[in-house]
Amino acid sequence: MLDEPAAGLSTDEIKRLDQLIRAVSRQGTGVLLVEHHADLIFEICDRITVLNLGKVLAAGTPDEIRSHKEVVSAYLGG
Repeated sequence: MLDEPAAGLSTDEIKRLDQLIRAVSRQGTGVLLVEHHADLIFEICDRITVLNLGKVLAAGTPDEIRSHKEVVSAYLGG
């Protein structure tokens, strides 16, 4: 479980973090990632659950989350 691992990182550091998380996953280890950097989440996650005020707002694939009206409104700007 990684809780906000990209907090405070530069763009280059986030790219290296992405590679590290992918390497761990490829070795067969499940990764639970709590993160606010949407670009990182959409790039590496197979399934995403979005919480709002402690309740599930949406759950699904990155494509499903990107197009979820309430998620876009609350978090992605749209």
